[in-house]
Amino acid sequence: GSPEKYNLKEEIPAIATLIPRKIVGDFVIPFNASYEQLSQQQRRMVRSWYPMLDDSDEPPYPVRGLESVYRAIHKVNARDPAEGKLSMVVMVDSDGKATAA
Repeated sequence: GSPEKYNLKEEIPAIATLIPRKIVGDFVIPFNASYEQLSQQQRRMVRSWYPMLDDSDEPPYPVRGLESVYRAIHKVNARDPAEGKLSMVVMVDSDGKATAA
């Protein structure tokens, strides 16, 4: 069957509504899972984002999952709304700290 889909919604609904909107919808990676907690299929998907990695390397991945990353992007976008594809390159050191963007 098709993989399970995950949605990330606003923590607080927008003014004039009681329904939190989706920030990210129909994503196949759980937002609150570490890399170790992902299924083999999900890990393969994450690894596919980094084609230059050696088979023995673990891809850079937030310890608590992707939720904090997507919420930070949403917060910035809420101040100056834009729609479209976001592409970002961040250099990460061996300790998982961003060194350049």
